[in-house]
Amino acid sequence: MLSPVDQLIPISEGLVNNVETTLRGIVQKAIDQSLFKFPTLKKAVETKVVSNIFDTKRDQTMQFIRQFIEMQKKNIDVVFAPVPVPDEISTWEATPMLPKQIHLCMKSDTMSHLKDLARKLYPDQLITEMEGRDKRGNFKVS
Repeated sequence: MLSPVDQLIPISEGLVNNVETTLRGIVQKAIDQSLFKFPTLKKAVETKVVSNIFDTKRDQTMQFIRQFIEMQKKNIDVVFAPVPVPDEISTWEATPMLPKQIHLCMKSDTMSHLKDLARKLYPDQLITEMEGRDKRGNFKVS
């Protein structure tokens, strides 16, 4: 059984073929309407120009889709985790632990990264609004 990412390739090929068929029909109609008085030119445009353009673009599109899907396969190790507000992190750090040592997770690069993310994701104004306080520190009544 194919993975969900691998299942995208046949679906993409089908979509590309459907788009190509539709566009070929539109282009053929335009050629028929504009070059009907010039049958030799019409035939040359149909056989040489249009086919070459569609074949090249179809191949380029499928190559791009395959490369994109391969990149997605390599990037599926992303983990989504909630980022606590800076005050929560400060509370974690201030909570005494037994024995009286700072836990390794509080010293780790992950915690530093989490603090940095929290500062960026939760500016002071947003935290104030989340806590329901006004600019003077008074709680808002809804």
